[in-house]
Amino acid sequence: MRDKVRIVAQLGLEIEEHQERLKILVEHLKSVKMELVHTQSLVDNKNKEIETEEHMKQITERQSGRLKNEIEKLEQRIADQ
Repeated sequence: MRDKVRIVAQLGLEIEEHQERLKILVEHLKSVKMELVHTQSLVDNKNKEIETEEHMKQITERQSGRLKNEIEKLEQRIADQ
């Protein structure tokens, strides 16, 4: 009978240890998920920034091309005079 009581007590302690370990792991998982969401937000913002920069580059390249054409036209008018 004492062995059974001792075994039950030991199993009770093991259950408490596992529950505590589970609680710690659940909290850690919550922290990891929050960090993942934050990191994903940073990545998304960086990707949007890159897209904006690429768009601005395209606009600048088009404007540069227009200005070069305009300069060529003006140079040709000057040469024709």
